[in-house]
Amino acid sequence: MKNAILCAVALVGACTVHAQIVNVTQSNISNSANVVQFGGTVPNPNEINIDQNGNFNDADSFQFGQDNFGDIDQIGNNNANDLTQIGTDNIAISYQDGNFNDNDIVQGGSDNISDLFTLGNFNASQTNQFGNNNSAQATQVGNRNNSDINQILNNNDMFVYQDGNQNNSDADQLGLNNLGFVEQIGNRNQSNLFQQGIDNASEVRQYGNRNRSQVDQLGNSNFSTSIQTGNRNRTVTEQTGDSNLNEVFQTGLRNRSTVTQIGDFNKNITDQAGNDHTATLLQNGDFNCSKIFQQATGGPHTVNVNQAGNFNVACILMN
Repeated sequence: MKNAILCAVALVGACTVHAQIVNVTQSNISNSANVVQFGGTVPNPNEINIDQNGNFNDADSFQFGQDNFGDIDQIGNNNANDLTQIGTDNIAISYQDGNFNDNDIVQGGSDNISDLFTLGNFNASQTNQFGNNNSAQATQVGNRNNSDINQILNNNDMFVYQDGNQNNSDADQLGLNNLGFVEQIGNRNQSNLFQQGIDNASEVRQYGNRNRSQVDQLGNSNFSTSIQTGNRNRTVTEQTGDSNLNEVFQTGLRNRSTVTQIGDFNKNITDQAGNDHTATLLQNGDFNCSKIFQQATGGPHTVNVNQAGNFNVACILMN
């Protein structure tokens, strides 16, 4: 079954007013779809909806300018997806259900939003948004997860949630009102987050199996929290300048933590609970402070704290 409603495939320029909208619905066997649209208007559409149901799915879309929208659903078999929107009121949503999933979204400029949701099998995902009111969300649930979000400038925001199997995540946000937040729940977790400037924040939670995390935030109102719960924990946070804070909680097995904060209103709390504790902290200058608690009676505890200049304080408790 195939259904398509088009008011100009923009390559051909069939409607001189350039008001495109395309809907494609496909059901079974060798699905594929490919749409290109250029300039919108009347009153400003680009829009696509592609809905594919089963078998050798694929979908591409490229929209150039005006009121872009998007939305691609794929349910089963050899899914893939690709959507690029260049300018104005971008939104793109992609949903995949099962089998060899992929997912891509690239949006260029204006009121970007992106949303990817994938459910099972060889997942992957990607979001690149380059400028203006960015936001992104990923959500993957099972099997060989992965995700990758880059947002370059303006009101960045980000949220990734992964559930089980070979999780991974990677997020870069480079400038202005950055935020973050990654949650990974089980299996071969990892996360890397890097935010460069203005109102940074971050929170990463990982709950079970081969946890790791790393957060770099380079300048302005930094804040970070990493919470890890069980298995081969590890975390590293480096914040370089401005209103730093940092909190790390780790609970069980191969704990480690390394925090480096170089300048401005530094502060830290590290809390480790059981098994092979280690914590290392360096704070270099300005209003330093630190608290590190390690617990579990008779554990292998180790702590190194090095504070260099300004209002240093350090409190350490080990059981």
